[in-house]
Amino acid sequence: MRLACTLPIFLTILGCNKSEHKTPAPTSGHTSASTVTAGREGDAQFPVVDNGRFYVVPEYHIDQQKTVNLTLEEHIVTQVRTDQECCSAEITVKGTIDDKPTWTLKKKASRAEMFDRLYRTVTPGCCGSATHYTYFDPLTGNQSFIATEPIATLDVAGRYDLSRYLALNRISEPGDDELLLQIQYGPQSGPTQIVFLVCPGQDIATLHTTVEYLRNGKIEASTVSDQSGTFPRDYTLFPPGYPSNPPATANDISGFSFLLKVEGQPTTNIPVAKDHLDFSRAVLPKGCHLSQTVPTQYAAYLEEISK
Repeated sequence: MRLACTLPIFLTILGCNKSEHKTPAPTSGHTSASTVTAGREGDAQFPVVDNGRFYVVPEYHIDQQKTVNLTLEEHIVTQVRTDQECCSAEITVKGTIDDKPTWTLKKKASRAEMFDRLYRTVTPGCCGSATHYTYFDPLTGNQSFIATEPIATLDVAGRYDLSRYLALNRISEPGDDELLLQIQYGPQSGPTQIVFLVCPGQDIATLHTTVEYLRNGKIEASTVSDQSGTFPRDYTLFPPGYPSNPPATANDISGFSFLLKVEGQPTTNIPVAKDHLDFSRAVLPKGCHLSQTVPTQYAAYLEEISK
């Protein structure tokens, strides 16, 4: 991970989430607060909890030379309802770069955290539907990826600005008459390629999905995820001749494949060549195909979950 100085500041606890960040963060002068107020809707009365915290990254790398001071101020406002299913929550985040307020975002979600170089919100599924993870670029506040599995990460040795991500967004639900998986690939600003894997046959509930990295016939690392939000392992790509050769470029993101394994389906193999998913050489399960557009019957649902 490259967020060596990330510092979540919880209500009355100062410190780092060591499961996500390898290096402890320095002490911050920021403070945080939690408030509880009374809410009312019709005859229903309920508590409204506002949990606030800061993420402070004193040296967030733009590239190998340039860094900025990044601060995210987060508020999760939750209506604790007993007359409805659990709770209704909305997250508001304000991003400050080098002490200048830069962006604000709002998202209906129940929790959030910094993940690698991205900011992530989590919206649990209801009644058996999938949990959705939405990833944002902390430099702009813009949404980058949406997924039903924790995102897979790819680093290029010596280059912060060449980090890449593969996000899998399962659009079909158990009981649908086909499996539909949205595949997104690109940098932290968002996908440069989006494609839909369509497989016939009834979709079934899966325990997990895996993403593996295949290079020279060898599996380099794997991502195993489930609805508990297990984090993937990074794969670091070392370009030929590293580190004596000139710095890597996007064209050096080549020579390996993403292996996608959805439980109950054979492996999907998608090669990567010069920073692009090479669909012309992809190996798909029998009967499956790749579509550049979402099937019509799923378009409205995809738009809804992407908000």
